[in-house]
Amino acid sequence: MGMTAVLDLPKRLSSRPAPAGKINPLPTRTKLPKTRSLRLGFVRLVDSAPLVAAAELGLFKRHGLNVTLTREIGWSTLSHRAIFDGLDVAHAPGPLPLALTLGLGGLACPCITGLVLNLHGNAITLAKHLRDEGVSDGASLATHIFSTQRRQPLTLAVVSRHSSHLHLLTLWLSKHGINARRDLRVVVLPPEQLVRNLAAGNIDGFCAGEPWNSLAVAQAGGWCPATSPELDFGHVEKVLMATEDFVTRCSEEYTALAAAVLEACAWCDTVQGRAQLPALLARPEYLDLPAEVIAHSLQGPFDRGDGRCDTESNFMVFHRFRANEPTPEKALWMLDCLTQAEILPLPEKQLKETALGVFRADLFRAAERQMNSNDTPKNEKSK
Repeated sequence: MGMTAVLDLPKRLSSRPAPAGKINPLPTRTKLPKTRSLRLGFVRLVDSAPLVAAAELGLFKRHGLNVTLTREIGWSTLSHRAIFDGLDVAHAPGPLPLALTLGLGGLACPCITGLVLNLHGNAITLAKHLRDEGVSDGASLATHIFSTQRRQPLTLAVVSRHSSHLHLLTLWLSKHGINARRDLRVVVLPPEQLVRNLAAGNIDGFCAGEPWNSLAVAQAGGWCPATSPELDFGHVEKVLMATEDFVTRCSEEYTALAAAVLEACAWCDTVQGRAQLPALLARPEYLDLPAEVIAHSLQGPFDRGDGRCDTESNFMVFHRFRANEPTPEKALWMLDCLTQAEILPLPEKQLKETALGVFRADLFRAAERQMNSNDTPKNEKSK
């Protein structure tokens, strides 16, 4: 199966965010009959913004939910808690629900998603010492790898084997004749441990989401030779994941949650949202990092750390271009990511059927209807 971008998106937007202002909750709609409590896990990444925005704008409450946001250290911990220990729904890399359904790396647990949270948002970051040694791009990295007598191969990190990051890294390396399996070491680290390991010399680079690339540039002398829009324009990044069991038992709750987050995704792609998100995400309970670092991927310019500053307006896309719908094309793209990373346990036809069953457009349509509806529930109307 070939790796292809999911969408053909325009390259520029016409406007830039305005200066940040105070965040005010959106107007109240009629609530659902009762407030239901849910636990929603997230990892310290800029693409958790729709979840944070839904909480801060009062959107969960508008849809009849009492949501507790729970910050997790990385995808392994979040996956374990989503399956076994205390999370109802989770912010997750796009391929992860399919990987968990297939039992890759552990016990199989059928998972689904009814909402894509964003497109893009990643970059490849390399250590300063490589730039000092003459590496300035992928081609010179290949020359460095194949001409230098090293006792140890270079070590590059990704945040999960079951994410877009390994695909993006492998794609970039292969364009320059570098085999990720043969010519260097690829290790897995939680996102928030990447910068300290780069600074300590334990890794020579990584592929990760923001704000960790910008923080590496600011604190560890890192630099970014490639970004995800350049590598695979239109690729899916994060999704709203739950176990199939939870969605079966609590379909109304998942629909309400997805509706609130979908509304937040739309807000995150507005000029107002882009302006206000850096200060909001910087708060201690969320990313707990400087707002100016967070702003690089939301407002620009994106400082690559090598003298270049990008003004690419589609570095991270939350809602535009029907980004949020879990289409069959997106499902098969996720399957391609996993096929690249793993030897999968089922025949190709069955794998495709499984992938299509994980990416639930019917749940998205239900959430979209609820988001767009001002109708009160029937039992509310009768009162």
